[in-house]
Amino acid sequence: MSRYSVTEPKSPARKRRASRKASGAVLYLRCSHTSQDSFVAQLDAAKAKASSLGFDLIIPFEEIASASGPKSFGRRDLQKAIRMAQNGNYAIIVARIDRLSRNLDDVPKLLATGVPFYAADRVRRLSKGVLEAGVGRAQAEVVTKAQIQRLENAMRRLKGRKRKCPITPETSSRGRMTNILRRDDNIRAAAHALALRLDWETMTHAERASYLQAAGIHRVMSTQKETTKPWTPEAIRKNWPRLRDEIELYLSED
Repeated sequence: MSRYSVTEPKSPARKRRASRKASGAVLYLRCSHTSQDSFVAQLDAAKAKASSLGFDLIIPFEEIASASGPKSFGRRDLQKAIRMAQNGNYAIIVARIDRLSRNLDDVPKLLATGVPFYAADRVRRLSKGVLEAGVGRAQAEVVTKAQIQRLENAMRRLKGRKRKCPITPETSSRGRMTNILRRDDNIRAAAHALALRLDWETMTHAERASYLQAAGIHRVMSTQKETTKPWTPEAIRKNWPRLRDEIELYLSED
């Protein structure tokens, strides 16, 4: 039975061991890749937290790995830190909760270890509710970044794609070429944002306009003056056939 078991110990000896304060701290420092915030800043924050808690023995672990996905809990150095904390009556301290995990499925596994977890930006020991809230926000950030990256990659792939309406010398001479290109760019940006919604077909034009405005997707009216206008239900209704075709084209490439 772990010294940090959340269940009530039955014997007096176990009660004494369970109430015993951690004798030191294991500092877990993590980056997804080397270009992210350095280990130095995390180490300084975690050391300051350990000092405020009165821990004398401090053992740091540094790891470059992702904290999201189904295999996040199996990170090598995280498991080493947990085993050391369990065997040595230590607590684990991180700079922020998202350094510990970005996967909600890890929360019950972390709690089951019986190790006390602390974050430098939190006053008290991380409870189940605090862990779930912090890891949940970190997981949502991963999902949002993935959606944005997917949209940017799709726009790069579709850049320069042959359009259905070719530009003739006549339209160019009348100054319509720039307007046509700008209109197509606006439609691509709006279509790729709408394609992220599973209910894009059943939404009303008003709901689509509200979603695009909330996502910060606007129509570029003039690149020289950098003027933009928000998508309106009327603008979506007018351009819906082109928007629908672009959404279907985007989804067919996935």
